[in-house]
Parts: sequence; C-alpha cells; structure tokens
Amino acid sequence: MPPTSAKARPKAASAIHPILVWNETTAQFAREELQRRVYGRIPRVDLQIDEISPLTEPRTEMNVEQWRLVSPSRGKAFALDVLLVWPRVAPPRVVLLAQKFRHADATIGDCTAALLGNAGAKGLRLRLREWILGAHIHAPPFHDLIGAGVGVVLFHPAQLVPDHPAHSAPIMEAMSDGIAAPDRGGVLAHWAGITSALRAHVSERFKATPIVAWGHSRHGKAALLATAFDEGFAGAVAHQSGRFGASLTHGARGESVRQIARAFPHWFCQRFQDDRTQHSGEIDQHHLLALIAPRPVLLGNATSDFWADPKGAVRAALAASAAYRALGAAGLAERPGIAGDIAVFERAGWHGINAEDWRCFLSFLDAKFTPLQSGASATLRTFVASGA
Repeated sequence: MPPTSAKARPKAASAIHPILVWNETTAQFAREELQRRVYGRIPRVDLQIDEISPLTEPRTEMNVEQWRLVSPSRGKAFALDVLLVWPRVAPPRVVLLAQKFRHADATIGDCTAALLGNAGAKGLRLRLREWILGAHIHAPPFHDLIGAGVGVVLFHPAQLVPDHPAHSAPIMEAMSDGIAAPDRGGVLAHWAGITSALRAHVSERFKATPIVAWGHSRHGKAALLATAFDEGFAGAVAHQSGRFGASLTHGARGESVRQIARAFPHWFCQRFQDDRTQHSGEIDQHHLLALIAPRPVLLGNATSDFWADPKGAVRAALAASAAYRALGAAGLAERPGIAGDIAVFERAGWHGINAEDWRCFLSFLDAKFTPLQSGASATLRTFVASGA
C-alpha cells in the first residue's frame, strides 16, 4: 500500500487508518481496494430509454413522467420503470436520484396516490409499514420538494437485480460478463451501476442541473458507492446507511461484519466472503466517503437506530475530512449540522424516514445548491409534511 496512512490507536472496537495524504494515487488505491475486497467490480450497465409517458397530474405546479429503460443487449424483458416529478414553472435547481424499496408498478401507484393526496388508496399493509418506518418510507413529500425547486427521480433497482442471493446470481453474472468470479460485483455494486446509468440519462434531460444520489438504509449504501465512483453526481444523501455504508466496518454497536455477511451474502463480492474475518481496517468506509470529496454529502442517522451505528458514521466522516481539506473543501464541521461539506444530522427515534428527515434533506440541498429565489430558505424552515 502507498505510504499514505498510519494505524491509529483503536477506539470503540474499530481501528482507523488516518488519511495522511490524499491525491489521485491514493484515491485510485482506495477505488481498487474497495472493489477488490468489499463490493466487487461496479459493472457498466447499458440502459436506453425505450418509452416516455407523461402522467396526468391535476395540480399545475408539477410535471410527472414515467420512463421505461431497457437493455439493448437483453431486450425489453430487462426493463427499469422510473418516475420523474419536477417543477413546472421553472427547471429544477437540483434533482434527487432516489432508490426506493417497492417494485416499480407499486411504487408508481403509491406515488400517484401521494401526488393526488389520496391516502385512502393505500392498503392496510402499506399503511402499517408507514406507521412503523415513517410516513415517507415509500414516497417523498412531493409538494414540498416542488415548492423548494427540487426534482425527484424514483426507481427500484431490485427490478433489475433482485435483493435475493439465488435470484440475483445469474443476472449479475450476465451483467458482469468477462469479470472473473472473485472480482464480480455483488448486488450493491450492481445497484450502483444501475444508478450511474440512470444518472447519465437524467443529466441529459436536465442539462447543467446538479444530480444528487439519495438512498435510505441499503439503498444509502448503494447511493454512496455510486457517487464515489461516478463524478457526474454533484453529491449524495445517505440516510441511515449503516455498516458498509457510511459507518466504519468494525463499530462498537450494531450490525457486525459476520452478521451482515450471513444475512446478505449477495451484497458483496466473493473475496469479501472469503476474507471477512480478516478485515483489517486498512481500507474502510472513510475511504469511500473520501472518494466523494470535494462534493457535499449528507449522512442522516437516528439516536435509537443502534443497528446502523450512527457514531461509526460520525467517526468515518471525521476521518474522511482530511481528503476534503486536501481538495480545498470543508470536511465535517466542529458541531453536527449542515455547515461542512460532510454534513451529519441525528434525530431522536428509530430506523425510517419521516418529516423531520425531509426537513433536513431539503435544508442541506438549500445550503449546498443555489436556491431559485431568496425566499427558499424560509420555505424550508416552515416545511411541514404529513405524518411522522
């Protein structure tokens, strides 16, 4: 390894190798090691727009479209459905490229119900899930995003690469044709590749508009990975991304490496499964965050979400700050908040997405990307979303 890090005294069951020098050589080393030892190779995903369908929206302040993207090599059976919502009166100042949990058809149905304010269209199971994981676990507060000049693109990456070890394996093998099995990317790497492929099309549609990757939980891991390896992203929002997202690999609390490897073996490359008990910390999640520098990133957490190890995310952000400073940007600020280019917030409560989270997401976008008008900050401060 290049002589750019030194082993620090272990704290909270996790050894950090501080970044002493950050340049293109050390960044390339981090890219290679993260792929070789953890995620596998991020594939180049070939997706082309097959169909664009405007959706009827009775409110005049937003445009709504559904896209279908297909793979030229695999045909229309290999399709990704995408929902786009953006302001009608002016181009969006920033667009969130957001991974969602529900299958595309269900996602579009739920989002259409949310756009129309038709809560009665939601089934009991969906309403129960929202009660447990927050009112915005499936759909963002569209009206407030539009009011803040923010567009959003929603897609379900598991439509292409399922979050299942048996079902995803043959698809990943086909998508990673020519990559040796030990180096083949896992599901997180493939989701990152899908996110990057979609970003290219969204950037073409909204020219000169910053595109920010957004994800919650496992999708937060993929959003960080996509942003780290695709400089076309202007930044990232990773909410409660946990182990192998923003949090250091060996934390004092929450999910262990062994537990995540057993529960989700398909997320990682084969070499990770073989070597997971020997993970040394020489390469860790602060290197992933460093690869995003100097672009802004927001790391959201909750005090009672111990499984995601929020303190481990703060320590990773602190360690990654050296890379931001080396590139002339501010890393983690002295006090938690959105002042630094690595922004961190932590709210009371559990795992999920609620109104308070979206207030912070929008405030972060307002702080890091130019508002459409001078009153935008006041709009965000008074933002109220339904439910919690």
